[in-house]
Amino acid sequence: GGEEARDSRLPLPAGLTAPGFLRRHRASVVTVILYLGLAVGPGLLISIFGEHVTTTEFVKLTDWREFPGALFLYLVLAPVLWTFYLWQPRLIVEVFDGLARSGAIGPARHIEIPADAVLRRIGAILLQPAVAFGPIRVSKGALLAVFSGLTSIATLLIWPPTALPPFDRLLPETDRFWWRVLPVYFWAVWLPLVFVNVYMLVWIVIRQTIMITSIQRLLRIFHVEPIPFHPDGCSGFAPIGSYAVNIVRVALIIGGWALVLLLSGPVTGHNLYVAPHALFLVLVQVLLTPYLLLGPVWYAHRVMQAARERALQRVGDAIRTSLLNQTSPAPATAHRREPYQELEARYRLMEEGYHTWPFGRTALSGVSITAGLTLLGNIAVILYRMYGPP
Repeated sequence: GGEEARDSRLPLPAGLTAPGFLRRHRASVVTVILYLGLAVGPGLLISIFGEHVTTTEFVKLTDWREFPGALFLYLVLAPVLWTFYLWQPRLIVEVFDGLARSGAIGPARHIEIPADAVLRRIGAILLQPAVAFGPIRVSKGALLAVFSGLTSIATLLIWPPTALPPFDRLLPETDRFWWRVLPVYFWAVWLPLVFVNVYMLVWIVIRQTIMITSIQRLLRIFHVEPIPFHPDGCSGFAPIGSYAVNIVRVALIIGGWALVLLLSGPVTGHNLYVAPHALFLVLVQVLLTPYLLLGPVWYAHRVMQAARERALQRVGDAIRTSLLNQTSPAPATAHRREPYQELEARYRLMEEGYHTWPFGRTALSGVSITAGLTLLGNIAVILYRMYGPP
């Protein structure tokens, strides 16, 4: 029943839910060191000695068109992407653990479905067999890994910095960058580095999709009753909103990278420079932001809104019944209120206590401001480049 659902908590040791700073960000530290050794170091060497290798002019790592964006990529975007890729499964588990603890999840709609079984099934979804070839069984996780790899390869085929013929004609780069000067470096080092980042981003989106369907399944299987004036400020659904606010930072940082690339010219005293791969990044931000932010919370919003409407409807019906049944009401005094007045006060309390979005006010406002500034900034720069003075 309801107590069973509330007691079905996934085991989360304190060291995992609240790790130290170095443990929480060790992926970021490793990523920065990796990029310093495989990208920044070789990039500086190619920029210094590249003229002895090729006679074709190329954009150096130290060039104003490349250096600001490269620093942002190596010190901000890549570490954040790697960190979220490694921590996203734990963040998803914490969502279901938080929902189980909140008290908003009631008994199963079908008594034969225990809460523990549902949570275990959600946690092991990638291990479930998908197809079988004789005695060999392929899990869903393995198929999704293959899909992620193929999607990453397809993305690299059309992304301007790595595009290969004939796809390089879709958004042709007007400049040759330092990573293409040495074909051996491009194929053996640079391309695998980019592939790993794209692969991680694709997996983040896949996990997001699994998480959305899992939340919908959970809220369909169990009776759900949002709790007014819950300590989390979101009627017990704050874990979902907290996860969405955290994971959408990936899209915001991609948009921030595009903004750095677009503004690198004016900031360094040069003309506005809009590279094709910057336009590609803006498109990724536009597509990812609503999916990462609203995808997990939309179904919960509908559940919360329906529960609020039901609660208000019950009190509203009681108010109407009280008013219609009063034939000769006694005058109200300072110590005695009419029944409908007490019901009206209860109605106002429910309006205030039942939330319809699982977002904390401060967290959502911060993300909204960041998303708005980066997206509007990117669009403004692109429009100025298209329609402004040459």
